[in-house]
Amino acid sequence: MASKQDSITATKSFEARLLEAERWRLALMAMCMLLFAGVWELRRTFNDKVASEESVFYPIITILAVGFVVYAIGFADASRRISRQVGFPKWRAYASVVVDLGVPFGCLLVA
Repeated sequence: MASKQDSITATKSFEARLLEAERWRLALMAMCMLLFAGVWELRRTFNDKVASEESVFYPIITILAVGFVVYAIGFADASRRISRQVGFPKWRAYASVVVDLGVPFGCLLVA
């Protein structure tokens, strides 16, 4: 019988799966940033009223580019942690939430 301190989330197998899921999440979010930037560029190309404004276009593209770079760095870090069999740090979970919510809200604030 397992003791009260044994937890399925404390195992190495769980952390490895968590890192693999995190890597997939980061890749998908990076692709979303690229898709959003592409759609924003198309809107500008077709003379959309909001996307054609210089004061809106460049801040949105900058926010998306910074978000993409952060996701790419996170992906590289998750891949490194998987190959070295290092655990998932707690600060990464908080940073993920900040970036996941900060990029869309930043774009909404600008537009």
